[in-house]
Amino acid sequence: MKAIAMALTVVGICAALLVDPIRSVSAHANEAPEVCSSEEPRDMTNDLLWRWRAHQSLSCLISKLEEARNRPFAAGRGQVTLTREEVDELLHLAWSGRDSAQRIAR
Repeated sequence: MKAIAMALTVVGICAALLVDPIRSVSAHANEAPEVCSSEEPRDMTNDLLWRWRAHQSLSCLISKLEEARNRPFAAGRGQVTLTREEVDELLHLAWSGRDSAQRIAR
């Protein structure tokens, strides 16, 4: 549970750093699977590339958290269970988003 809280905190911080140009893609679990695509666009400036990477990492993280939240509750207690592998993946996305956001406009 601490890992999810930490991931959500990192998402909030990184989202606050992401101002502008990439508004066209929103991250919701019902969106197309390319939300978590790793294919990078070509011909971008470094600043836009880091913004795109941060946006992709955070969009994928949010999508996966929403997917986990929408799972059936564990024993009716309002809790969902994540595997260690899922937590590691969520943390990787959070750290990747944070790293990319820090590199914007360097």
